[in-house]
Formats: sequence, structure tokens, C-alpha cells
Amino acid sequence: MSSPATLVEELKSKGLVRSSQVESALRSVERHRFLPELSVEQAYRDEAVPIKWANGVPISGASAPAVVALMLEQLDLKPGHRVLEVGAGTGYNAALLATLVGPTGEVITVDIDEDAVAHARQCLAATGYDGVTVVHADGGFGFPPGAPYDRIVLTVGAPDVVPAWRDQLKPDGRLELPLWLRGFEALVTLEPSGDTLRGRGLTPVGFQRLRGHFAGSEGAVIIDPSTETMLVGHRRDHIDRKAVAEWLRGPGDPQPIDTDPIPTAAPAAAWLAMADDRFVALACGRPGAAQAGWLPFGRHRVALGMTDGDGLAFLVGSTEAAQEPSVHIQGYGASDDLSASLRAHLADWDAAGRPTLDEYGVVVHAGKVNAPTSTGSDVRIDGPHSVIVVSRR
Repeated sequence: MSSPATLVEELKSKGLVRSSQVESALRSVERHRFLPELSVEQAYRDEAVPIKWANGVPISGASAPAVVALMLEQLDLKPGHRVLEVGAGTGYNAALLATLVGPTGEVITVDIDEDAVAHARQCLAATGYDGVTVVHADGGFGFPPGAPYDRIVLTVGAPDVVPAWRDQLKPDGRLELPLWLRGFEALVTLEPSGDTLRGRGLTPVGFQRLRGHFAGSEGAVIIDPSTETMLVGHRRDHIDRKAVAEWLRGPGDPQPIDTDPIPTAAPAAAWLAMADDRFVALACGRPGAAQAGWLPFGRHRVALGMTDGDGLAFLVGSTEAAQEPSVHIQGYGASDDLSASLRAHLADWDAAGRPTLDEYGVVVHAGKVNAPTSTGSDVRIDGPHSVIVVSRR
């Protein structure tokens, strides 16, 4: 039976809860009070809970407790801190933030949905956290009246680092956000360093997308609603939903590849996304035979690959070595070039020693600057408002 105590112990056993402050906050803030539609047992499962949908895709909800704990630990909140949260959701995370900054601190949470704001206000007031300021606004503009902030945290995935978040952050502050890096969404914690923001390490996550003025074109395209199959990629214009659905109904073209088994998808996904903007991940929300050979990615299984609109090629692997080749490429449509590129990128990944996610660094330059161009180990990503350079040490 799931409960607050068992959930916290589970998170501690996984190394996600490390500090006594975060542990105390998770024990004291009652998650089920912010999710009244769920039973108490359901509320304390380590699962994300979508609360609002659009076109078959969740656009608001409560993050999985494992992700919440991880983000709180990386924020390193102190009593008296002023915090801006972009994405109020249910209000649960804001209550945790308020607990950690204490009565001398301040938490402002903004959300673009008026109904989410009303729900968060109601839940926060009912649980004694009515000191949290809940604002109906576009979080891409931050909240200037409360600036500057010691911490700014996003609970939505962003395609870029927009000016307001940089400008409203204190010189010794931290900006934590799920950042879309060419099809790979990674949680990064950034700190000001001269004219840049810098962070180390990528943590794979999956958040609802930032909406409003600064929304990007990235995200999920639903392929089959009945099985919750979706294709997630940087170039939505390369994703033809009907064509992909038709391809996946066929047998495909299996092609062997000379590589060792891939235990989990995230490191390969980061490499492929940095190597090629045609990168996509095929994910299925409901387990089934179609997922045989797909790679573990958090609580899901995915197939990593590439598409250009004319074809699709993705990697099918195994978590264990076998006598027969345990990894192959499955091609659909006009996939020869995609399959060749996928094979080459994976060979490069092997040659580089399969870098782990903590080997990556992120530097965010404001505006269009003379940041390094892409090289073998540095990838330049030009966004509308910043230049992001992802490098390997």
C-alpha cells in the first residue's frame, strides 16, 4: 500500500532524497490533498498524474515524486530564498518550495491556465500554504514584480532560455528547467557565469511543453491514440502521422548492426539528438508485443531513431547480450539514408566510449553571439533567444 512514508523511503532507497530538508518537506506536504480525484493510495505512487489534456497530449499535471525530489535536491533551497516557479500545476510543488524556504522566504508560482491557477490557490489555501502567491500569467515573461529571484524553476519543458529568466535571476542564483536539446529533453541546473549560464550533467525527463508566447514547435505527435503511441522529435515538420502509422503496420526492413547491447536508452538518445536533428523517439504508453526489444527509458520503453518525412529508421535492441546480434535497425519507407546515418552515429558513440549523461556540460549564451560552432564534441543549438552549446568533457 502506497503512503507518504513508504513513498519517501522508496525515494531515499533510490538515492533521490539525500537531504533531511527535502525528506522533511516530502513527509509534511500531503500530495493527496492536491489530487482530490485520486485515492490516497494512488496519490502516493511514484507516478506523474496528468490533469489536463489537449489533442490527446497532457498539457498540465503533477510530476512524478521521483522527479520532484530530484529537482528539489538540485535547487538547494535555503530559508529566506525568493523562488519563482513557472507552471503551478496542482500547487503541490509550490507547497514543497514554500516549506523549504520557510516563513522568511517567498514563493511565486505562475501558470498560463486560469483553471489551474484556481485549483492551485484552492489547494494551497486548504492545506495552509496560502502565503504562496499564485499568478495567472505567461511564465515565459517571468514575474517582474517579484524579481530578482534566488531560484527560478520550470515544471514545463522549454525549447530555449528566454530573456526574462536570465534577467530576473540573482547573480548567485540558480535556474532549473527541463530544456529541449534537439529532441532530447534534459533537466539542467544553470548558474550565472559572466555573460552565460552554465550547468553540468543531463537528466532525462519528460514534461508537458511550455505554452504561450515562447512555446516551441517541438513535442509529441500522437500516432495511435488507442495504444498511446507517439513520436517525439525536434522537427515536427518531419513527422507525417498518417505515414508513420501506416509504416508501423508493416513488417519493416530489419538491418543488422555491429554494436554491443544498449542497457538503457537515455545515453544513446542524448548522443543521437546532439548528432542529428532528425532524431526522434517512438514511445508507447501501453505495454504490448510491439515494444519487444525497445529500450528502457525511465518508466517507459522507447525506440530511438530518425525520420525525414519520407522514411523512418529506429533502433531495436535488448538489455542482455545474446549469441545472435541483439541490436538491429528497423527501417520503414525510404529509410536507407536514415539507417546509414543511424548506424554511423552509433559507431561514433561506441568509438567515443559511450559517454554518460554526467559528462555533458551546457553553456547558454544570451542572444546571437559568436559562440563555438558545432565540432565533434561541442554542439551549437541556435534558439530564438539564446545560443546553447552542449559539450562533453
